[in-house]
Amino acid sequence: MLVARMRIQVQCPWVRELAKNGVNVNVLQCIPQQNGPGSSSLCLVTSESLKSEELRAVVKNTPSVEKAVFKETLRDSTYIGIVKTRRCACAVTGIPFKHLIKVNPSTEFLNFTALFEDGEEFKRFIDELENKHITMVVEEVSHSASDIPLPVLTAKQEKLLKTALKVGFYDTPRKTKMAELARAFGTSPRAVSEMLRRAHKKIAESLLNT
Repeated sequence: MLVARMRIQVQCPWVRELAKNGVNVNVLQCIPQQNGPGSSSLCLVTSESLKSEELRAVVKNTPSVEKAVFKETLRDSTYIGIVKTRRCACAVTGIPFKHLIKVNPSTEFLNFTALFEDGEEFKRFIDELENKHITMVVEEVSHSASDIPLPVLTAKQEKLLKTALKVGFYDTPRKTKMAELARAFGTSPRAVSEMLRRAHKKIAESLLNT
């Protein structure tokens, strides 16, 4: 497997607007809509000056933003947010999403991480970009390998675990509550708890070879 890290000089409008207000944005997960050019983004923002409703107002006033919700976390000046757009910068570029595993917008670039079976598949991806006249800077291509047997997690389990780690769910004291994590994934605390339990069991069984 090959892991490629790339960037394209396209700005995400709502991230840019928050940056103008001195807000630091870390997009944890950006999921394109299947039936349209929009996306849903889960983000963690740090803001000393703007509170949750003010953050929402700034983002909601950005063209193409359909929905914005920001909630306080237990960490000072840190909020977890969900932003849904009718039309996102990624979709406008025409980038094929099938290989992308992470999209992280900054104030100047869209940063992508993509996964490929081999060099031939990566080459076909680059050829597709060139055919669409998309200029992307490839920063790094590396082999994904590990001697540790990895558990077979579902895509949703993997996203949940990564998000839980980033927002401080596993910290002591816990910085994000189960209910906040559930809201971010649009499900119930009970469903999130069960999903985490199953993922933890898979990891334990894999590492202990049981």
